[in-house]
Amino acid sequence: MFSPEFLTVEKEEDAQWSHIKPEVFSLTMEHLLSGKPVLTENTDHAADTRIEEGDSETVQMIKELLETRIRPAIMEDGGDIEYRGFENGEVLLKLRGACRTCDSSVVTLKNGIEVPLSPLTLTFQGGAG
Repeated sequence: MFSPEFLTVEKEEDAQWSHIKPEVFSLTMEHLLSGKPVLTENTDHAADTRIEEGDSETVQMIKELLETRIRPAIMEDGGDIEYRGFENGEVLLKLRGACRTCDSSVVTLKNGIEVPLSPLTLTFQGGAG
């Protein structure tokens, strides 16, 4: 996962950073110096928060809030959030990247996600992984 400010690399639990860091650095620099684009598709809006025909007004507001305020804040810390749906008054989300294993993810869920979304929804359900 990456943004204009960072690149997040996930590793297997048994992998050692000291072994994989040189390879990650080498491959990243090789690609960046090649002049090839980092992405090959348009990413103006993440697919999960793209407003679709048939989305209710509440779902549209949730997606807009996620895309414009919540996702950028989470991405600043090396994470991301995936919109999974809105069912029976619950917003279903998935934390990704650095947020999955961050000790502060509970605080992020409560203050950075649940509080801004609470005026739009009845309840909140989120998870990391």
